[in-house]
Amino acid sequence: MADIRIPDCDAASVPLSNGDFLMIDQNLTLPNGAGGFLDDTRYCTPPNISQRALDTEGLSETGGTVIATKGLGNIASGTLTIDVGTRKLQFYSNAGAHILSPGANTGFCYLDITNVTGAGAITTSGWDKVVGSFTTNVGDQFRCLATIGPATKVLKVIATISSGSDTEDWESWLLTTL
Repeated sequence: MADIRIPDCDAASVPLSNGDFLMIDQNLTLPNGAGGFLDDTRYCTPPNISQRALDTEGLSETGGTVIATKGLGNIASGTLTIDVGTRKLQFYSNAGAHILSPGANTGFCYLDITNVTGAGAITTSGWDKVVGSFTTNVGDQFRCLATIGPATKVLKVIATISSGSDTEDWESWLLTTL
């Protein structure tokens, strides 16, 4: 029998009888169980992505995850709405007075804020609870934990580098957020 190749795909998924999908690399041949080979190429997907795994509850993670940060730029005015669905670690520079508000997506993210020249007051709006506060001292840095649930939106602010005396004990803070 001739080999059947999966053309122009980085990977493919083959449906199994139990509803799962078998992810295979490009140019692999698999027997179809009836003496022939699979020849259906409709199931091309991006490499290493299994939609079934992404929306299945109770899965275990056995490896680590590297999180790519998302830079939000220099914020000097207006309202910055945090979308926890874009990345789990986001950062920006406080370059002027602005409002920090929660987005509509549920979930959580960490937000790092660095005060730069022109740093202004950060006003929080739309949060059900805000713990901690911001300064406007140039060079001060903050780590925030934004948690947005279906009923509650909470922002925890901790000064990580501060010219004042308002830095908290990181170990205590981490234990209360885990």
